[in-house]
Amino acid sequence: MPFLWKSVEIYRSPLPFHDIDSLSDQLESTPLRFPCNFHAVFVGFRSTDPDNLRSQIQDGINQLTHQSSQCGSCDFSLSVTVQNREDQCSDTLAHSSTTCSYRCGVIKRNGFSVGLDDTVDESLNDVFSGCSENSGKMYSVVVVNKENANGGDEVKAVVGKRRHAWIVGNGLEERYGDIVARVSEIFVQVFMNGGREEDSIQGEFMPVGSDGKIVLSFSLLNSNPRDWVYDW
Repeated sequence: MPFLWKSVEIYRSPLPFHDIDSLSDQLESTPLRFPCNFHAVFVGFRSTDPDNLRSQIQDGINQLTHQSSQCGSCDFSLSVTVQNREDQCSDTLAHSSTTCSYRCGVIKRNGFSVGLDDTVDESLNDVFSGCSENSGKMYSVVVVNKENANGGDEVKAVVGKRRHAWIVGNGLEERYGDIVARVSEIFVQVFMNGGREEDSIQGEFMPVGSDGKIVLSFSLLNSNPRDWVYDW
């Protein structure tokens, strides 16, 4: 009987419940927020004030996120650069250790042609890859005002695979308000929420990523292992 009892008993690993509760209380009082570095570049615009642009984009982001301070939300910094038709730049940079300066004139309006999305994606990655030692951790939206008389009013928005997006169209400066709102939406809905319609966090606290939901589930029971070999 002792041997049978020992062979069928369930081993219950001791868990640090006190530490778990302490960490949970700490996260509730001081929510964990992920740093999100945003940079908007407006190419081909005449006299747009970068400080005003930054203020409007930041207001749009705050409205879409409801200034959420929940655990797992995004603590963003925003930089804005305006490059005119003569490839002269004015910018306002966020005060952050990961902030980098955009090299004025590197992005050309004629480089955003039809069928070159993959090429544009790689070129934008090269433009922003040398920003700092934390390269690759910046999300950018490039707005290109082409001013092509025969191009129509179509506005094209593309999200690349390397944390960069671009908006291309004619007469974008005349649709200033709509374009600013579109930039804010891309930063929030694509880069912060991972393209999901709902907020990045709903209901009770759970571990999440900065661009979507991640649920971690731990179990000692596997109901149907099939051909897998499990070993503790």
